[in-house]
Amino acid sequence: MQVVLAALPGMRAQGWGRIVYVTTLTTLGTPERTPYAAAKAALETCTRIWANELASTGITVNAVAPGPTETEMYRQRSPVGQSAKLGFCRAFRCKGSVPRLKSPTRSVSSLTTTPDTSPVKSSGSTVAEASPGERVTRQSRLLSARARRVGSVVAMLPDWSGQPANVQLREVMQMSESRPPLPPFDLESAIQKTQAAEDAWNTRNPELVAASYTADSHWRNRDEHIIGHDQIVEFLTRKWQRELDYALRKSLWAFRDNRIAVRFQYEWHDTEGQWYRSYGNELWEFAPSGLMSRREASINDIAIDESERRYFGPRPKSEHGSDIPLW
Repeated sequence: MQVVLAALPGMRAQGWGRIVYVTTLTTLGTPERTPYAAAKAALETCTRIWANELASTGITVNAVAPGPTETEMYRQRSPVGQSAKLGFCRAFRCKGSVPRLKSPTRSVSSLTTTPDTSPVKSSGSTVAEASPGERVTRQSRLLSARARRVGSVVAMLPDWSGQPANVQLREVMQMSESRPPLPPFDLESAIQKTQAAEDAWNTRNPELVAASYTADSHWRNRDEHIIGHDQIVEFLTRKWQRELDYALRKSLWAFRDNRIAVRFQYEWHDTEGQWYRSYGNELWEFAPSGLMSRREASINDIAIDESERRYFGPRPKSEHGSDIPLW
């Protein structure tokens, strides 16, 4: 729900629909072990059900269910030297506006209950009792098939096994190759783009903000040069560890074709309680996809008294599009 609350305001502000990105985390064993397969199937199914519930409210959900490395039980029961692997369940998308399930609890039960003695057909005409491993495999396939129907999955993503978790999550967040509004901009779309950027930065979520930029995005921020998602996330993490209770306002200054210029101000305090208002100008350049490929920012910090503050949290919707003071 933290991801939903962080992402939804920005999606609404852009006016092009709602997309929420969710991920779940658990510890599993290794793929060749029966408990791993059962846990992975249950995890993926629960993620799909959660995504479907969000989709029933009109929110399009991009989701991935990762399962990292080993558990304490795995270490105790497995042979010494046998390594565990990082494994991810398949990523998927649930399109908004699907009918809401009448009973989420009943749906979970129906998707996760399979008799232990479920028979499977052999290559001949007889029916034999399944081994534990066969039952898990069959159950996993059944869960996936049912979950696809319940989740109204409209897009499947490639297998990302072996990639770092942060890379996989970021790619899920960029499943949609375009980020409307797209260039060339008019006045309305330039204002939407400015407000969307403000909303994203006010979440103070480095991964969410980085998803609005191209993979090779180039920044100049004050005296720092930043290139690519990893450096963007590292920079923003440092920034919001230092700039506490950050609240931002942006105002459109000019636009042309695929470029936008904005003024911005944000207030924050340091660890000693001193408040500041930072004044800045930004130059943006966008790729055809609507992701920002270049950002240049010049910023000056002015110490203020707490009583001089004028920005408290994200901008109310009633104030969207309003200008900010010169000083």
